[in-house]
Amino acid sequence: MLDGNMLAEIGFPISNDDPAGVTKLIVGSGVNVVKATLGGPQGNFEQAVAAIAKAELLMEKQPEAFFKVQRAADFDRAKNEGKLGVIYSFESPNMLEDKIDRIELFRSLGVRVMQLTYNHRTPLGCGCLDGDTDGLTDLGRQRRGQR
Repeated sequence: MLDGNMLAEIGFPISNDDPAGVTKLIVGSGVNVVKATLGGPQGNFEQAVAAIAKAELLMEKQPEAFFKVQRAADFDRAKNEGKLGVIYSFESPNMLEDKIDRIELFRSLGVRVMQLTYNHRTPLGCGCLDGDTDGLTDLGRQRRGQR
């Protein structure tokens, strides 16, 4: 079973910020894979990298319960091993700032999902709450390798 919009900051269970035992509730819920939003909806580059580092620490400290999903076969792995697979995700591309090449950097760090736009304008396009109808920005129209 997949939870497509999991808690932000999946790395919190390694700290004392989990007094209600959310980690055990998630792992014991029957959900096998979650898409965890990292860096927040308006997070910058540094916040996104810090959130990834925290999630990575969780994977390292609790390998019996969590692992990072990187390919389709990991869905079966989560179910078969009784672990919670975590898909690293961004709700916004704000952490790219104006550097489209950071997509590859974040991919190498395990991010597998990134929305092009969110509620408000991002470096790649307009948001649904801003009232803009501009669509994609010039940066959003760029293809990797083309300038």
